[in-house]
Amino acid sequence: MDFCWKLSSVESDVAEVEITITQTKDGWHGTLEGDGATATAASVTDVRTTLAAKVKEQLQTWAQGNGDGDAPFQTQISRIRLFTHLVTEHARSGSHQGQVIDVAALADRVPGGWVARTVTGHLTVAPEDRERRLIMEILSGTSTSHVEATGQTFAEAQTALIGMVMQELDFGADQTYPDWSAARLTVTTRKTLEVAALS
Repeated sequence: MDFCWKLSSVESDVAEVEITITQTKDGWHGTLEGDGATATAASVTDVRTTLAAKVKEQLQTWAQGNGDGDAPFQTQISRIRLFTHLVTEHARSGSHQGQVIDVAALADRVPGGWVARTVTGHLTVAPEDRERRLIMEILSGTSTSHVEATGQTFAEAQTALIGMVMQELDFGADQTYPDWSAARLTVTTRKTLEVAALS
C-alpha cells in the first residue's frame, strides 16, 4: 500500500505530509500530495483538519501492518506535521491580458506574530534568472533580496506580503511579462497536530 506521508528525519514520532489548498468560489479545496485525497470546506483550517484525519486513517493501517499481511510496526506516531501550500491569485488592477506570474513564499510564526517572505527576490525577472541571482547572492555572502512582511496573524502577514509583491511587480515586471494580469502566490506553512486530537 502506498502512503501520502513520510516519517520525519529528525523526530521519530512525527509523520510529515504535504497539502495544497486553493481558493474556490465556495470556499477552499485541498489535496493531499501522494494519494490525491481531497477535501472542500469553508475555511483553510477545516480543509487541513479533514485531510489530517485522512492521514490518521493511513497511519492506523500502517501501524497494523500495512494492510498487506505484514507484521505491525513498532514506531508510535503521535503527531502529524502538515506542510500546507496555500495558493491564492491576485488580479492586477486595470485591464490586462498577459500571463499570471507565479511567486513562491513561506510563512512562519515568530515572537509577536508571523513573518511571510518570498523564497527569492528579483520578482520582475524570469524564474530561471531569479534562481541564478539567488544562488549568486548566497555564494557571495550577501543578503538575499526576498520580499518580507510581518503581521500579528498569518492573514495579516500574507495580506502585507501580497501588497508588497504586487507593488514590486507593478514597478517593473512588464519587460519580462508583457501586460501581466495577476500574481499567483503560493505560501507554504507548517502546522503540527496531535494524532489523538483528530477524529
